[in-house]
Amino acid sequence: MARSPSSEGETQRELIRSLHRLEGHVRGVAGMVEREESYDDVLIQLMALRSAVNRVIALFLEQGLEASLPSGEDAEAVREGLERLKRSLALILKHS
Repeated sequence: MARSPSSEGETQRELIRSLHRLEGHVRGVAGMVEREESYDDVLIQLMALRSAVNRVIALFLEQGLEASLPSGEDAEAVREGLERLKRSLALILKHS
């Protein structure tokens, strides 16, 4: 089953919201560096940023993969493969 235009639009809105949150997070970390806050605190925030970027990458890849799925008889097999790929990608990004 292909994604509906409304769910595609919602996914894109979610991606944009995530990117805006990242932008704010980066500004916050930059402020921490400017204020010469604790090395450990800045490092923790940088690691959180990396994790957030990984989530946005996964969402972006998922959106692209979902949009390229075929319809018809082969669609279910492709969807199962996509679900396996998404789980694998989540594991890889979680441990990077």
